[in-house]
Amino acid sequence: MILKEVPMCERPREKLLQEGSEKLSNIELLAILLRTGCKDENVLEVAKKVIYLLEDITDLSSLTIQELTKIKGIGESKAITILASVELGKRISEHKQNKLTFANPKEIFEYFYPRVKDLKQEHLYVIYLDLKGKVTAIKNLTIGTISSTLIDANLIFKWAYKLSSTNFILVHNHPSGDATPSIADIKLTIDLVKKSKIVNLEVLDHVIIGDEYFSMRKNIKDIKVF
Repeated sequence: MILKEVPMCERPREKLLQEGSEKLSNIELLAILLRTGCKDENVLEVAKKVIYLLEDITDLSSLTIQELTKIKGIGESKAITILASVELGKRISEHKQNKLTFANPKEIFEYFYPRVKDLKQEHLYVIYLDLKGKVTAIKNLTIGTISSTLIDANLIFKWAYKLSSTNFILVHNHPSGDATPSIADIKLTIDLVKKSKIVNLEVLDHVIIGDEYFSMRKNIKDIKVF
C-alpha cells in the first residue's frame, strides 16, 4: 500500500498536527524522520522494519549507519537523520535529568504519570541519585506483564555502580490504574532492600503509579519494608 492510500487521519504528519506528537507510535515518529519509503514499501512499512529489529526503543541509539543502511528503503542520508535525531534526544534527556530532583512521591507521580498512563504492560524504572539527591539517570530496566513487574537486582546494581549512585528509587506502573501494591510487589521490594544493604546500596522508596500513586515507604506501616 502506498502512503496516499492510507487514510489522511492515519498518516503520521497529519496525525501529529491534529493530535500532537505524544499520540504517535514509535513507528509513526520514525516514519516522519524517514520522510519517504521505497519503490515497493511506503514509509510506515520501512519504519516498521527498523522498529521490529529492536528489543526496546532505546536500542535505536546503538544501531550503526552500516546496520541501518542494510534495511531496504534506508540510505546513508536517512540513517544519518535517524542517528542525529537519537543523539539530540539523548542530549535533551541528559540535560533535563541533570537538573532533576524529586522532593517527594507526589513529584515522582507528576513526572511519570504522563509517560506511563497509556502503557499496557508494567515497566520498572529506577531513578538513580547522587549524594546530594540529584538525579544522575532514570533507567527503564525491565518490562513485565499486564499484572506483574520484574525486579532484577543484578541489573539494578550494575547500573548503580556504572553511575556511581549509592541511592535509588524504584518506580513501576499499574496499567489497571489501581496503584495498590500486590503481595508480590511488596515481597520483591523487601528482598531487593535486603540485597541492596549487603552491597552498600540503599533503596529509598518504591513508588507505584496508577491513576494515583502509592509510596511503599510512606504508606506501608504494618510491616517493615525498608
